[in-house]
Amino acid sequence: MDINIYVARAGSDLRLSARLLLCQVLDEPLLPGAIVREVTLNNTRLLPLDFTPDTYGKPFAAGVHGRHVSWSHSGSYVAVALCERPCGVDVEFADGDVVRRRFMPHEQALPLSTTAIWVMKESLLKCAGVGLMRLSHCVIEPGESEEGYQAHVDGVAMHTWVWPFAHGFVGAAALDADVPHHPVFHAPPKSA
Repeated sequence: MDINIYVARAGSDLRLSARLLLCQVLDEPLLPGAIVREVTLNNTRLLPLDFTPDTYGKPFAAGVHGRHVSWSHSGSYVAVALCERPCGVDVEFADGDVVRRRFMPHEQALPLSTTAIWVMKESLLKCAGVGLMRLSHCVIEPGESEEGYQAHVDGVAMHTWVWPFAHGFVGAAALDADVPHHPVFHAPPKSA
């Protein structure tokens, strides 16, 4: 199973930039009112495309059926993740604002920057569909493997991957650990 992660430069309206990127990924034009086309066996109908937060603030893309969507933005970048299962994505500029004491002792010892650990945790919380209030229940295990880092949110096993994508920016994606996953990153070159 693939999780596809797309990163692009954002315009001044981050929400619109995320919708534009999602429409490009879905190969749909961004029509007036930000709508996408849902094609079923019997008919085609137009649905509004908008990112609507749930009760925990996790945005979901109304109008996109059969795939889970997660999105994030930081500075001049926006990221969208698409998967057949719940997923999470986060991007941040590595400015050093993340305080390491927010992490478990073994997480503080991971050979990663504080920003990398933070985006991994935020992507995990988005995937689990819980808010940042559950941060203390989100644990990244030491040791990276082909499946990324193993993690747990409220006892549920998950995987997370981290990647640098532009000067000073770090991204992460997360999925549950029920099946093997293969992240496919569609990001601008590091020199962007």
